[in-house]
Amino acid sequence: MELAKLFNCVPIPEKESFEEPSAKINVLLQACISRLEMEGLSLSSDMVYIRQNADRLLRPLFEIVLKRG
Repeated sequence: MELAKLFNCVPIPEKESFEEPSAKINVLLQACISRLEMEGLSLSSDMVYIRQNADRLLRPLFEIVLKRG
């Protein structure tokens, strides 16, 4: 339920279903970057994991963008 709410609140809409793991990661990353408030505790452990590993996830993306100009 809370994940469905996040899907509607993120700045860049996700096209995949929220059952897909990649879509869930995308939405949680956007929520973390946008500093969206979480209402319940159902996604709190996932959000903690995303916050702890966001730098490892975003660094390769940054390198790709630098190489492509």
